[in-house]
Amino acid sequence: MMAEEPLREWRFSGALRASQQQLLQAVTVVPGEPVHIVSPPGSGKTLMGLLLAMRQGARTVVFAPTTTIAGQWARQARTLAPSDRAVSIDGEYPADLTVLTYQRISTTERGGAFDELARRAWQQELVDGGRDTAHANAWLASLSTSNEKAYTRGIARRARAVRKAMARLSPDELAAGLHPNARDLVDRLVAHGVKTIVLDECHHLLDHWALVIAYLEARLRAAAVQPTLIGLTATAPSPQDATGFENYSALLGEVDFEQPTPAVVKEGNLAPYRDLVWFTEPTAPERVFLMRNDELLTALIVNTIGSADGISSLRSILLPPLSETNDTDGSARPVGAVVTTDADVSTTTARIAAAFAADFPLAIAATSLLRKVAPHDDLLPMLPPTTGAIDDAEIRVLARYLMQRVLPDPAREQDWNRARSLLADFGYALTDRGIRKTRDPIDTLLASTIAKDRAVADILAWEYEHGVGDRLRAVVVTDFAKHGNRAGNRASSAGALRTFSVIVADDRSAGMMPVLVTARHLRIAARDLSMLLPRLAEITGVVPEIVPTDDDDQVIELKIPGVSAAHTVAAVSKLLARGFVRVIVGTRGLLGEGWDSPAANTLIDITTASTSTATQQLRGRTMRLDHEWPDKVAHNWTVVAILPEARTAIAHSDVRRLRRKLDALWGVQVEGPPRVVRGEAMALTRAQSESLQRLGTTMVRAQTLTAATLDTVLPRSMTAQRWRVGEPFTGVVRRASLFPTTTSPQSVLISTRHQDGIAMRAGAYLAGAVVTIGAGVWTQVGLVAPIMALMLAVAGILLGVGGVRGMRVWCAMRAVRADALAGHAQIADVVATVLRMIGAISEGDPEVHTVDGGVAVSLANASDADAQVFRQAVQELYGPITTPRFLLDVDPDHNRAAQSEASPITAVAVPSVIGKRRQWADMFAAHWAETVAPAQLRALAAAEDVAILVSARAQPREDTLSAIARDVWS
Repeated sequence: MMAEEPLREWRFSGALRASQQQLLQAVTVVPGEPVHIVSPPGSGKTLMGLLLAMRQGARTVVFAPTTTIAGQWARQARTLAPSDRAVSIDGEYPADLTVLTYQRISTTERGGAFDELARRAWQQELVDGGRDTAHANAWLASLSTSNEKAYTRGIARRARAVRKAMARLSPDELAAGLHPNARDLVDRLVAHGVKTIVLDECHHLLDHWALVIAYLEARLRAAAVQPTLIGLTATAPSPQDATGFENYSALLGEVDFEQPTPAVVKEGNLAPYRDLVWFTEPTAPERVFLMRNDELLTALIVNTIGSADGISSLRSILLPPLSETNDTDGSARPVGAVVTTDADVSTTTARIAAAFAADFPLAIAATSLLRKVAPHDDLLPMLPPTTGAIDDAEIRVLARYLMQRVLPDPAREQDWNRARSLLADFGYALTDRGIRKTRDPIDTLLASTIAKDRAVADILAWEYEHGVGDRLRAVVVTDFAKHGNRAGNRASSAGALRTFSVIVADDRSAGMMPVLVTARHLRIAARDLSMLLPRLAEITGVVPEIVPTDDDDQVIELKIPGVSAAHTVAAVSKLLARGFVRVIVGTRGLLGEGWDSPAANTLIDITTASTSTATQQLRGRTMRLDHEWPDKVAHNWTVVAILPEARTAIAHSDVRRLRRKLDALWGVQVEGPPRVVRGEAMALTRAQSESLQRLGTTMVRAQTLTAATLDTVLPRSMTAQRWRVGEPFTGVVRRASLFPTTTSPQSVLISTRHQDGIAMRAGAYLAGAVVTIGAGVWTQVGLVAPIMALMLAVAGILLGVGGVRGMRVWCAMRAVRADALAGHAQIADVVATVLRMIGAISEGDPEVHTVDGGVAVSLANASDADAQVFRQAVQELYGPITTPRFLLDVDPDHNRAAQSEASPITAVAVPSVIGKRRQWADMFAAHWAETVAPAQLRALAAAEDVAILVSARAQPREDTLSAIARDVWS
């Protein structure tokens, strides 16, 4: 009889790293509940997965993405098992632990169930279009014989859609799509008593694979088993793939434990690294194409929205008509959309409030356009501040105008067609049904400009001359071998082939012996033929054949008969490790996940991939330890194209892509102490980040930005020192709000007039006290007549009644002018106290300290979830006002009728989590008044409150209140 929990007999006798101990302590394995772990390459995920399965004890099946990785699991498992027979890699004969590939279980019935489901979907489309079922079936049957190619394409397209929608299919329907061998395998696993499923590199579980695993899980549950799923990955997939991410998250749920890459670096199990950015600008012909389109779009907006009719349309968005609303039944109304008959509130103020309440993004976009085309419009002082280039939201406002005012007018048909044509050049399809995003030729050109290829050559030369010299082992990664788009009058298509040709043509690459390898191509420089040909023959056992190339006489194409692309890549990787090759150029599909070369120490990323998964996977290529260079430090470059003169945000798409990439990455910050942070600060200086923010409104040159990057590059040995490898760490992520200045927030949140009022009262009280005392003294020494003494005494009493009270007010004035630490600490204490009182957080202490010339506010000694709730509340409190339920009027006596755009901040938004209930908002206002300064809660339900809301939105936020979300690891 087989033991029910055989893995409890397995043993691990080695020593765990601190990060591994932390993981095992943090994760609890509960039958029937998934375990989802994110940990970087080199962190020992295989061992962790096995130890968690051993903790569960039950029979286990492990799924891995490749046979190579499956073999690694089997070898590691046998070191823990009491005998090798306890581990199997054969699905026909399961053991206590069975290791398989995903492909083994997810094989589908080719030409079977999915095709039938696709045909049913097509049939339903025809029925929905007006045909009956019989006619639909007859039409499909006829098409399958009369035009087999069209029929096959239609089935294939719908079959793909069916696979992506399989999350909504029942297990029986899903089983119908599986190959009989896969169904038999599931039957064997269930019969064998498997209760634990380990999913390695589980970010692969998108679409079909996730749903097949879900089928296995459903079968186990049907057999009265509560299966435990353990998902392991270096990079969780991005929500950008909506369908796939839904399938994935439904299977594994939220991440239970995430081990940041820095922990593994600090332990010495990954190489220290530095992310860097090289900026470039499109070539002259490309710039002509880009600027022409940028100018045309700008002109379209200025001439269309900037016309009298266009400005009228913007004002109609911002000043919607007010209608009487009867809410006596208690029904909810949009925040700020209050109709009032109070005589002291202007109709304009109420209408602006209603516009922002009804559609805040639309109102903001209309405000931004109005500021661009009519900078002196009388509405602007009442509207929120806006800056920046023309963006997607503003183009949608333009489309709204075109649809509502141009399309219905037969006389303006030419204007409609001209606008549609121009918007199409920017990747927008405008029809009478609305506007949608399509392929954007502007973004495509920026992403694939030949200037990036030249930047790659510059980086290689710089690294060779100023960096590691002969130790250089670089990998250049592109999206495709060859890109079909030739927008901008380009002579050649972008891609790895062109990038390689540019590198070879650069004299500085002589001696680097670059090699290009893709799924279909193997190329070398003609000058390196005698050096590389015999070495490739030695490694592969086959003499490569030389194939002439039509596109570049400096390059030679090689074919190695009988050798697969994977084996070719392995051969080139060996040449890289031995130093015969110093540069490999290839595609993300071949050199991304699954390609490992410990010798690689420099990555140059010119891909458009910006999801967290793809970004981290690429960086992982250079972070493996290299036994040939024990002190290895990796440089990971991203190449970014900017168009300084452009006025539209579309022309800055590469910068937005850079931000998405950096948001997924940890590293040592560029400036200040060697602190490990996530995001831009680990790759860019503050000045660089601020310059990029100003693109579209201020001239920023790529050369200047790149020079700033190079100024921050340290010798790689010094970069390693900044990582402080080997020093203890807590592994805690602090979710901080970083304020760039050390100005007290009260100096902005409490108006100067209010502060001066406190000062004047304190001065009066103190002066009164002095007069009283002085009168007594003068009387005693006989320096004045008794009558004068009496008058001074009375004046002193009138002015200085309560001298003690005067001292208290003086102390209050001092508190108002306190330094930034005390000011932020007071506000943070109010936020944390109320969040605890309402149950939004359960633990934690506000922590305020100076950092990098500013102030950081965070919640210490708290769970990550609580820390994020606190940070979100702080960000909402200090940030621009959007659509809050409650405002905190921090200067209730201020005359708003006389204020200008330069007036101090007079109101802040009550954080949304606190504003869910009136009693919670009251608690917040009370604690603010007690701890920070006088304030009054505004519920936005009265005429005066609407005026305050509109007024507060119009106030620009100073740097003092500009909080940057910053994750800090320690």
